Amino acid sequence: MIAFRRQLLGLFQDSVLLRFLIIGAINTAFGYFVFSVLIYSGLDYVVACLIASIIGTLFNFKTLGKIVFRQSDNKLLFRFIGAYVFLYFLSIIIIKIGTYYLRNLYILGAISTFITASTAFFLHKYIVFYRIPHAAH
Repeated sequence: MIAFRRQLLGLFQDSVLLRFLIIGAINTAFGYFVFSVLIYSGLDYVVACLIASIIGTLFNFKTLGKIVFRQSDNKLLFRFIGAYVFLYFLSIIIIKIGTYYLRNLYILGAISTFITASTAFFLHKYIVFYRIPHAAH
């Protein structure tokens, strides 16, 4: 059992993709929690969504940066926000195009989420948190 735990911990330490998936699930739960608390407190859903998105984006920046990509440079926040804006519009485009073929917005939302999450991994890895490898001396 101890060997299994060590292997699992090693896999988590070595796999950027696995860390991205786990932290992504945590980030999603956190964002939904903030949204739910704001709705419960009586805020309009539009305002609750805006506040939850802002708080969620900042939370995601820290968790993805520190845990997944092992970077904590706050100067990357603008790139991160840019990636989120791109992903938002990509999601809208996917759903809009999908409505020509399918009327179920829940299925289209799931398809869009899968595509944007996959795209997010590459955007974060190769654009937002990309580190130029140091030249060997």
